Amino acid sequence: MSNDLARLTAKFLCALLPHLSLPRAEQFVAPLNAYLMKYQINTVRRMAAFLGQVAVESSQFRKLVESTWYRDAKHLKETFPTAFKTANAADYVGHPEKLANFVYAGTNGNGDEKSGDGWKYRGRGLMQLTFRDNYAAFAKDTGVDALNHPELLEQPKIAVYSAAWFWDKAHLNPYADHGNYKNLTLRINAKALGYNEREHYRKRATALLTRYPWDNWPGLC
Repeated sequence: MSNDLARLTAKFLCALLPHLSLPRAEQFVAPLNAYLMKYQINTVRRMAAFLGQVAVESSQFRKLVESTWYRDAKHLKETFPTAFKTANAADYVGHPEKLANFVYAGTNGNGDEKSGDGWKYRGRGLMQLTFRDNYAAFAKDTGVDALNHPELLEQPKIAVYSAAWFWDKAHLNPYADHGNYKNLTLRINAKALGYNEREHYRKRATALLTRYPWDNWPGLC
């Protein structure tokens, strides 16, 4: 296994993600190369699986913080069915902070609605790290003050760092090694939402990692 495999380029990211601009891609290259190696996400299977997941979680590296703004109650209830078994979803339409504090209250270290933890520790980074306990664990392991400054995960470097850290913490390399992509996805998203899209990007990443010269990607940027 060659270390050259981890040397991603901005053109590679553009070839993988059609809506990603070159200037935006360039912000992620160095952190990806550093943190994929740090957490041994360093084979075609591992890298492709990782990239397929974060492509969807971050809307092609363009969204580093979760949006909890919804325009209709129906979509809200479909996304958070447990939370809205009894609560009136219409009361939360167009109120992103109120919604996050409600649906994420009392879970994984978050306090009650009034604590504001749901909003403070909503999804961020390439893997959309969520909940106070996860921010605290990331801070403890890495020294990044994510607990007091969760907005740090909205920076490209820390967005990548948190995603690779989570991948390692969830022991996802073995899932990729064995091609167990559905269960890998379930470890990231409990409903495996967007599974087909994740697989699309994983397969595309696999093709790009194995078929083309590294310095001549047929990208769109």
